[in-house]
Amino acid sequence: MSDSKTYLSAGRVRQKQRTQEALLTAAASLVREGRDFSIPEVADLAKVGRTTAYRYFPSVEMLRVSAALWGITGLHEQDQNLFVDPNVSLVDRVDAAVKKSDQAVLKHRNAYRAMLRASLSGASEIYRPATRLDILTAALSPLDGKIPEADKTFILHALSLVLGIEPQVILEDVCRVPPRRAISVKRFVARAVCQLALKEFNLEKL
Repeated sequence: MSDSKTYLSAGRVRQKQRTQEALLTAAASLVREGRDFSIPEVADLAKVGRTTAYRYFPSVEMLRVSAALWGITGLHEQDQNLFVDPNVSLVDRVDAAVKKSDQAVLKHRNAYRAMLRASLSGASEIYRPATRLDILTAALSPLDGKIPEADKTFILHALSLVLGIEPQVILEDVCRVPPRRAISVKRFVARAVCQLALKEFNLEKL
């Protein structure tokens, strides 16, 4: 069976993305209800052909983990407003993003760890949302047009290391830092990156 990521990236990409989202939305609704499900059941609920559904998610475990993450990592309008408020400094925007990520990871730690295990096992079909990049892109919007795009991308990538399940695993499992203490470490690193970047480009007032 072909890799689902290859299938998604070849031809009619937007239509395929809409089909994938329909399947994830349907499965996420069943996850919230605490119901077990099969891929054919989700396909029927999403009004997607069963054969087509298997092209996106070859196994129900992949769909289950992906749906759990799909249901918990979406950005809400109020969160987006926090990251684009012109009255909030860039450092505080990023700080809010780190805190938002930490809250999600702590609340849904089992789903995130399940996703990480599946990802490390080579299950490329697992849906991994780019929520951290969406959040950080919004938070870093004051830099638009003020520094080279390549430098902004570099800062974005540096900050992405303190969001999500990966830094939580390092701090908890390797460094033996208590979960609630880990957020202080991540906020410290994020602030340091932002302050260094602003100083580098003489933008301390942002």
